[in-house]
Amino acid sequence: MTLVRITSTEYEDFRRFLEEACGILLGDNKHYLVQSRLGRVASESGVGSLGDLVCQLRRERSGGTLRERVIEAMTTN
Repeated sequence: MTLVRITSTEYEDFRRFLEEACGILLGDNKHYLVQSRLGRVASESGVGSLGDLVCQLRRERSGGTLRERVIEAMTTN
């Protein structure tokens, strides 16, 4: 499952979150990467938009499970 369409504002908020959380810098044209890597995490967390996911991430304390899952999904191992 993929996230519904990502708005430019949601994408910018997520880029900021990811940089602050783990130092990963996403380029301006990586919407597809975010959609493909976070679709399952978002679905399992009960969110349908990147904005909702970022809101949950910001409410969660550092080191929380959702934060770890998002960072793991966005890193290439």
